[in-house]
Amino acid sequence: MDEWGTRHDTISGQPLRKSDMRVPDSVRKCVLFIGVRDVDGTIHYGGTAFIVSVPGTIRGTFPYLVTAKHVIDAIGDRPFVVRANLKSGTSAIFEAEAGHWRFHEDATVDAAVSIFAPPPQFDLDSRAIPVSNFLNEEIIAEHRIGPGDEVFITGLFARAAGTSQNMPIVRMGTVALLPPEKIPHGSDLIDAYLIEHHSIGGLSGSPAFVSETALIPSVYSEPKKRTPEKMFYFAPGQTFFMGLVRGHWETPPNPAFGQTEGMNLGISVVVPAQKIRDILYQSEQIAMRKEIEDEQMRDDKTAVLDHAIPADEPFTRDDFEAALKKASRRTKPSK
Repeated sequence: MDEWGTRHDTISGQPLRKSDMRVPDSVRKCVLFIGVRDVDGTIHYGGTAFIVSVPGTIRGTFPYLVTAKHVIDAIGDRPFVVRANLKSGTSAIFEAEAGHWRFHEDATVDAAVSIFAPPPQFDLDSRAIPVSNFLNEEIIAEHRIGPGDEVFITGLFARAAGTSQNMPIVRMGTVALLPPEKIPHGSDLIDAYLIEHHSIGGLSGSPAFVSETALIPSVYSEPKKRTPEKMFYFAPGQTFFMGLVRGHWETPPNPAFGQTEGMNLGISVVVPAQKIRDILYQSEQIAMRKEIEDEQMRDDKTAVLDHAIPADEPFTRDDFEAALKKASRRTKPSK
């Protein structure tokens, strides 16, 4: 099984071990928590974000932070914080400002994307979801993804966010429906996937992953039987990034029965991964990545001319982060 949950032994004909059914740790390490500060400095975490990576055309990858647009809208013009775990077992808090987020051209797409360039001195215990892992129509058809396939979500449980570090939870569910048309949610008609899952406050912006259902043939023999008996097992197979958790539906509270809160209907709404990819590949994002790569090539200390004295040090991660920040400052936010 690779770090994104591909159970490679599903084609071996052998039943999966119990340990192979766990959600890979890398899935929990792709998420960060978003919060706002009170006037007294207290931080309230209320949303989840996660890291994705886009490959460069020359070398390396570009990291982005992704969350739900409605989380950013709720923050408004206030400064906010992003907390990420460190390999030391503690966490780092990054102060952030509104205005650096990019959105989809379709205003109903509940997703926000921002270049992610944390200070290089922090040794983050994080992973990025590669765009090659994003679910799309071709993958859905090839791997026959559909109702009943296993889904897992990782993100913030606001009542136990952790004090010294992030403590993301994992919740399980199944695909309920891949609608062939837009569905109503709130005041919008949106493209979405529906999953059987109880969403809770804090999971907005969380990544959702779906696993194909693999059919595993096996052979079972009893000592007194001459003919082996064929058996089949169903188990989660290759896993893909499905999309971003937007919300759910609930019934209104009924005061006649003493209800003060609505009842969660158990169906969550997921923004398709392809919509997030659309933002990542907007023309301004492509232009920014090209500008960074061009700047890297101009300042590349590993480039050597014949008979020239080589540079003292190779191109470092610090150099990359500096170029990333410089280009992101020059790029104006989408309106």
